[in-house]
Amino acid sequence: MDEESLTAAIANSVHWYDAVMSAHGLAVEHRKNAWLCKEKVPPFYSNMITLDRFGSQGPLITEIGSTLLRPWTIKDSYNSIDLVERGFDVLFDAEWFGRSPDQNWPSRTGQAPPVQTVRSESELERWVEAWGETPIGRPVFVPGLLQNDEVEFVYVDRGSYVSAGLVANRSDDVIGITNAFGSPREVMNCIHHLSHRYDLAVVGYGRKRQVEFLTGFGFRQIGKLRIWINR
Repeated sequence: MDEESLTAAIANSVHWYDAVMSAHGLAVEHRKNAWLCKEKVPPFYSNMITLDRFGSQGPLITEIGSTLLRPWTIKDSYNSIDLVERGFDVLFDAEWFGRSPDQNWPSRTGQAPPVQTVRSESELERWVEAWGETPIGRPVFVPGLLQNDEVEFVYVDRGSYVSAGLVANRSDDVIGITNAFGSPREVMNCIHHLSHRYDLAVVGYGRKRQVEFLTGFGFRQIGKLRIWINR
């Protein structure tokens, strides 16, 4: 894992944002140094993703800030810019992680429950309910995402309930994972399932403690990021 892996992880994040915004019917812009959406975005998503380390996004921040109601956020992909003087606070810090496809997985004991893929709107509703993070009246994952062949909602079905799941987003040579829920063991079953099926590197980001847990499964930290909020 190196700078190339970090670049791939950031590009995958942009790819995922494109998919989510498209499903919500929102327009986006791809600038040289940033990804932008000047409309109100779904919960948990930012209006800007920085694409370089150099703090060159100042004019763009002014541009979109003049059109947006607060609060809105910026994903500082390299944790390299200071936005305090622009009226932003740190919402949280996180770490990018990655895992090469050629690494062996730790041996598992016992039979793992099968991992399934959401195929219908009713299954998506069940997945979303199990995820349990949707703010009242503000849907995040909408049926339009099921039309995107590069997006996959996977889950472990225990019959009467969904016990774990995550979203996978394929772009170029990597699979990005996000919105994982459930027991760590079953989440890892979902990741192993995707890695084995596609034979691609797996990337994503999480809090420090989450990334430390993943190192036991061959993942490593490949960079840092910060989410800024303009309240």
